[in-house]
Amino acid sequence: MRPLKPSNAYNRNFSGGEYRPEEEEFLRALALYQKRQGRRFPTWCEVLYVIHCLGYRKVAPAVEPLDEVAAWREGTAQAEEAAEVEKLVAQLRQRWGIQAVQHRRK
Repeated sequence: MRPLKPSNAYNRNFSGGEYRPEEEEFLRALALYQKRQGRRFPTWCEVLYVIHCLGYRKVAPAVEPLDEVAAWREGTAQAEEAAEVEKLVAQLRQRWGIQAVQHRRK
């Protein structure tokens, strides 16, 4: 098989731009499928079919990878929102000449 040509200059100039053997195999298989079927833009079903034909099978139960990302984003958003509220409160206190309230310990 011929080596794959880099699709753009980034592949040649930056580390991490090289394809792993599995990725090259997938890209070749998908290109061959596109050529044989005359499909320039395959559907996701067709992409999954090519992956299945390469021998990939589901061996573990599905997990939701976005749960952790969503939780992290919510936590970050809450922290950013709290910081913005504190900033606005400080601006209002400064404008109105109000001192910050200090809580007494019991």
